[in-house]
Amino acid sequence: MYNFAALIILMRCTSIFHFIFHISTEAFMDEDKKPTGKRFRRMENISSVFSSSDLNHRLFGHEGFQFFLFQKRWEKLVGQVMAKESYVSSYKNDVLFVTVTNSVFLQQLYVIKNDILSRLSEDEFGKRFTDIRFIAGPRKKKYQTFTTLDPINRAIEKEQRMYDQPLTDKETDWIRHWVSTHIEKEALQAPFSDMMKAVLQIRKGELAAGYHPCPRCGALTPPDTSLCSSCERKNRQEKRARIIELLRRNPHFTFQEVTSRFPCTYPLYESCVNQLIHGYKERIFHQFARPDEKRRLLALLTHRPIESMTDKEAEEALKKLPKKSW
Repeated sequence: MYNFAALIILMRCTSIFHFIFHISTEAFMDEDKKPTGKRFRRMENISSVFSSSDLNHRLFGHEGFQFFLFQKRWEKLVGQVMAKESYVSSYKNDVLFVTVTNSVFLQQLYVIKNDILSRLSEDEFGKRFTDIRFIAGPRKKKYQTFTTLDPINRAIEKEQRMYDQPLTDKETDWIRHWVSTHIEKEALQAPFSDMMKAVLQIRKGELAAGYHPCPRCGALTPPDTSLCSSCERKNRQEKRARIIELLRRNPHFTFQEVTSRFPCTYPLYESCVNQLIHGYKERIFHQFARPDEKRRLLALLTHRPIESMTDKEAEEALKKLPKKSW
């Protein structure tokens, strides 16, 4: 422990020494002798980057972007009440098209049309319009922005809401008593207490969400599954091992014969068959395969019973498989 602390102190002293050396070197270095090039350039402000190129015009000076900003200013032109029932839909040349969702407000907008045109003349983008066409139509759809992180964020928020469970005074006292009894160091009591509270909140949240004990191990399981993830994985491994053992004893079995004894999917059956075939081929390549293993490989490939073929027949059928020559 003391060696580790000494190492940390030494590293900090070394970094401070390098920093002082760098500052002193720059202070006594002449301006003409300072290194130049791309590696020694200073970063520029983002404002100078936009002002020194045409990027500012291409991004913010585009007509479509300016029309988007003008649509946002429609509420300032006609007021909050009118803006709720109308919106700028499009424009063509010097004519502005406004969609109105209510016939009463449509008539009202016709009455104050000249006032709106006078206000448009003061707007940077709206001064090009000399006429307004009011059209009856549906309300403007508000599309919610979507990113690839939205499903992840929704899952995190759902989990946080589920685990945000209050603890009773009895549960809090029990945690405090357990920590004070079993944890001697005071510095570790607070972290242990927080950890136990978080675990208890998770368990209460899962029970409130309908989680049920796993029938094999007792761990809490989501309501839409019968086994927990650990037991489900063990169940798949055991099922795969049973199918491989069945095919090892009866390599000629087809999918229908295997599934009649152990119900399984065809991808699982195919994966088990490929695993056995790969293992037998590997032993043949290293010249470790026994005659009965060659017959089992031939039975897996042809679905013929192993008793109906001889060692010589299997050797002749598999003679072209690669073998190492060293």
